[in-house]
Amino acid sequence: MSASRTLTVAMPVGSFFPTIGGAQVGLHNIAVRLISRGIRPVVIAPWRSWLALRKGAHKLPYDVVPLPPKLGRLLAAFPATMFAIMDLYFTVLNWRYKFDFWHCTYGYPIGAAVLHYLGDRRKPGHLIRCVGDDIQMVP
Repeated sequence: MSASRTLTVAMPVGSFFPTIGGAQVGLHNIAVRLISRGIRPVVIAPWRSWLALRKGAHKLPYDVVPLPPKLGRLLAAFPATMFAIMDLYFTVLNWRYKFDFWHCTYGYPIGAAVLHYLGDRRKPGHLIRCVGDDIQMVP
């Protein structure tokens, strides 16, 4: 890797804004912290989240790209086909963004798809975080 290139982190997630929960807020905070350290996060969010963010008034300080629609249902119904499609999709994203690290939030289905894509490769490094979806709030 060239010293002049910014590190880029893929951040696939199974649920994202506008849904508000600990996983979503936590991932956003990690992305913002990465930016403050000169690292470029790219959140790979569910189709509906991506669509809602595009239509909404909020501009996030990092790129958000969509996952294919209905990933969870299709992966459960057609695992071999969908893993192949996700491998191809992640290959295209990796070609576009040149990810140095994968930080995945949620184990299934997105974490399983990332692990299938990365296979036995040691590079790039990766982390699969299995998180809950709840957050405690006081009105």
